Amino acid sequence: MDNIAGKVALVTGSTRGIGHAVARALLAEEMTVIVNGRATERVNRVASEFNAEHGNRAVPIPADVTDAEEIEMLANQALALAGRVDVLVNNAGIGAFAQMPELEPDTWRAVMDTNIFAPYYLTKLLLPQMIERGSGYVINIGSLAGRNTFSGGAAYCASKFALLAFSECLMLDVREHGIKVSCIMPGSVATDFGRGGRDEEWRQRPEDIAKVCVDLLRDRDGVLVSRVEMRPANPPKK
Repeated sequence: MDNIAGKVALVTGSTRGIGHAVARALLAEEMTVIVNGRATERVNRVASEFNAEHGNRAVPIPADVTDAEEIEMLANQALALAGRVDVLVNNAGIGAFAQMPELEPDTWRAVMDTNIFAPYYLTKLLLPQMIERGSGYVINIGSLAGRNTFSGGAAYCASKFALLAFSECLMLDVREHGIKVSCIMPGSVATDFGRGGRDEEWRQRPEDIAKVCVDLLRDRDGVLVSRVEMRPANPPKK
């Protein structure tokens, strides 16, 4: 996507953290961005803040991406309001950390619904219009936990392993249609997500991941970076 100005992006979970930074970065590139989250009031407020900064190119669509009917509504409204979706950033994710004896089925299901079912289903719904145009980009926000396991991470690690496999299979399925797929796999990021502290200086910032999204979109059409692993340069010594 050599010129990304004027393109339309849908960023799930874009009211906070990495998704918020990605949405802001894409708006700064003069893209239209569909802002998504579960809480209607927050989605509308964030979109209003974005529009005050970037000139009415943020479109709020609240939806719970763990619910199939709401995912369908999100896809349909996005296409109706924006006319198309050129870029899908599957960012929404949750972490639940417990060792297996304490890991409950409802917790497992919630993690899988958010971290892998939502990217699968939303991508499936938006692919046809990308294939018809012969262009598009799907960026999945994964995690280094998709390669590196740890105690208490069964649900989260399994979901991110699955997201990486989904991304790589999807890439092979759709690149012949002119559609790119990338999986960005950050390590520790300074957000409210997960088990870490957001104020620790050694952590990566959401803006770091957002910059990578922009860089991927700016690559010329003949280049595809299918996986990006990101780590803090100077983590504390163990």
